[in-house]
Amino acid sequence: TIAGDSVARIDVATPGAGRVRAVTCGATAADSSALLVGVVRDAERGVAVSGAEVVLSWPELAVGAGGVRLDRRTTTVPVSAAGRFVACGLPTDADVTARAHAPGLASGAVDLTPAPAGV
Repeated sequence: TIAGDSVARIDVATPGAGRVRAVTCGATAADSSALLVGVVRDAERGVAVSGAEVVLSWPELAVGAGGVRLDRRTTTVPVSAAGRFVACGLPTDADVTARAHAPGLASGAVDLTPAPAGV
C-alpha cells in the first residue's frame, strides 16, 4: 500500500512480438508467421457479435507435378461471446483478406498487410 502523499517508482515492460505470438499461439507458432487479434462488432449498434466467424484468406504459391500455381489459402476463426478472435500462423509476405459473418450479418472484405514483426 502506498500512502496518498508518497511517491513510488513502478517499472512496466511490454513483451516483444515474438513472445506475444508464442504465448498466444503456442510453441507451434512459426517465427515467420503473423498473429491477428481483433474484435467483431455490429456496425450499427457497436456491440460485440456473438457466434460470428472470421474468414481469412491469402494467396500462396504451390509447387506440384503440374508446375507452379497460385492458390488461395483460407482459414476460419471462431469469435468468442465477447466478439474477440485470434488467428495464428498468418503469412507476413502476403496481404490477408478478412471477412466476418454471423447469422443475419456480414462484413465487407478488409484487406490487411501483416507486419514483418509478426503482430
